[in-house]
Amino acid sequence: MTKSLYDINNGSELIDFFKDQFNQDCDYISNAHELIYLILQHEGVTKLDKTTSSLIEAIDILINATSDWQSEFDEPHAYHNLNHMAHVATMVVVLIFYHQDFIVPKNNHVLTLNDQLLLLLVALVHDAGHPAMPNPSHQPYRNEKLAIRFIEKALEEHEISAEIMAQIELLLLSTSPSGAYQYLKANNLFKQAGIWGQKPENYNDEIFECLKELTVDRKLCLMASLLNDADLSAGAGLGQDISFLTTKWVAQEMGFETISKAELLENQKRFLNRVFGESGFLSMAGRALMNENYITLCQKIETIN
Repeated sequence: MTKSLYDINNGSELIDFFKDQFNQDCDYISNAHELIYLILQHEGVTKLDKTTSSLIEAIDILINATSDWQSEFDEPHAYHNLNHMAHVATMVVVLIFYHQDFIVPKNNHVLTLNDQLLLLLVALVHDAGHPAMPNPSHQPYRNEKLAIRFIEKALEEHEISAEIMAQIELLLLSTSPSGAYQYLKANNLFKQAGIWGQKPENYNDEIFECLKELTVDRKLCLMASLLNDADLSAGAGLGQDISFLTTKWVAQEMGFETISKAELLENQKRFLNRVFGESGFLSMAGRALMNENYITLCQKIETIN
């Protein structure tokens, strides 16, 4: 990295940094190690407790296993690959730093060092084992469960608490594009109104039950919000070039090699409207850093014929 993530504190610097990383192949393992170092540096940590050491060791095991997984392919997946996971991990650290430095003084929801490392761990491996196809409608968590099984197998000889594994599973399940993001948004609105929402119509029972469990824990709900914002911003919402490339890569990954630019733009619009809607990103950090760019992107796409 040519610039420390800690130096980024506004949307324009974030866009510049991310575009530099987005347009080149990442050194996935070195990138992960630097992100760990940056978190420790940001928190001023000089001595690690047992849980922190265990999380860092788990990250090291998982990034090597994930790198080995990708090396099994003659060609990596066009989108769900090491580059994407490195991009999401970078974005999650950007959002963590912004949350800790600018949001926490206003709402007091502090993320501990271990919370931050847990988020980094999930971001770095959230698409490990991905089959390069979206979840079928009758299996809204298929791909996320593949990632969970991948993590469980990689860590089967590593001592990690059942509580942390349960948190990893819930955070991973929250990244399902089959409605999770909209549900977390709705839950935030319900909490602001002091009520608990009913299951929306046509909402998958499995998604609802999992996310209801997740959102009982306010800290875990915040972590899921930051993770989902990182995942989505790494592929859309940060600029037309990035959003267009992402749409193209996903189409290629699914076998649509000849999709036209007009179709790509239409897919972009559908995706942005379905996932982000009018309110944009989910977390306070995501909205503060990226909503302006998201709105500008939507306006640009609408003017393109």
